[in-house]
Amino acid sequence: MLLDVMTMQMQRLLNRNNEELYGRIEGLYNQLNQNARRHYGGNRGGNDGPRQNRMEGQNKIEGVKLNVPPFKGRSNPDAYLDWEMKIEHVFSCNDYTEEQKVKLAAAEFLDYALVWWNKNQREMMREEGREIDTWIEMIRVMRKRYVPTSYSRTMRQKI
Repeated sequence: MLLDVMTMQMQRLLNRNNEELYGRIEGLYNQLNQNARRHYGGNRGGNDGPRQNRMEGQNKIEGVKLNVPPFKGRSNPDAYLDWEMKIEHVFSCNDYTEEQKVKLAAAEFLDYALVWWNKNQREMMREEGREIDTWIEMIRVMRKRYVPTSYSRTMRQKI
């Protein structure tokens, strides 16, 4: 009997927490839709200037803090692809320029990734007179370094 009462109480608490979570998720979804409409609808006037804390790696969307995940540069294609997917999600929730995406991602490099990135940027500057400044180009270079061609063949064979 006591177990049944405790189970019912736990279920009520879980239901209440779920309702709160669903409410927050719905609010985030609505905010994301409003931002997408504003961004893609061409409404660039008004107070849509750059936010002050963009380069800190954290932004708030209705009380939810989004952190850019760190990347250590280990020789693990799965780890790199997971990082890329996570950072793409953060970027999709914010209105960053291509250059800001590159700088924000590079700011979260640790260990070998930071050493490799700095070396790569110096070589680009020396050979081409410029650094990588678009997110697409950064992804291309990083995939070339961290995802071997044999990995994609192996993944296709598994499918």
